[in-house]
Amino acid sequence: MPEDSDAGLDLLPAVWREVCRHMEIEASTTAVVRVLADHVAVRAVVVLRADAGSRIVETVACGTNRGAFTPGARTPPLPTGTGQKFSKWLRTDD
Repeated sequence: MPEDSDAGLDLLPAVWREVCRHMEIEASTTAVVRVLADHVAVRAVVVLRADAGSRIVETVACGTNRGAFTPGARTPPLPTGTGQKFSKWLRTDD
């Protein structure tokens, strides 16, 4: 992290600007990872969509320092117990 302790205060607005600046989620994730890389060690920003009903987790977009890609990977349905734990974690951050 930069020595200037106020540099981190500018991080959230910089990330938000990049998210809002791009219409395509792939371009947005790539821009965000580049902003974050100036402040923290990060290789990628991944956006996942979890469907509690089907217990499927799908990769929506992934941006890396090398460019954006959308793998479209989907898990097979998670076992019921795992799906419930995952849903609880998403809701409560336990």
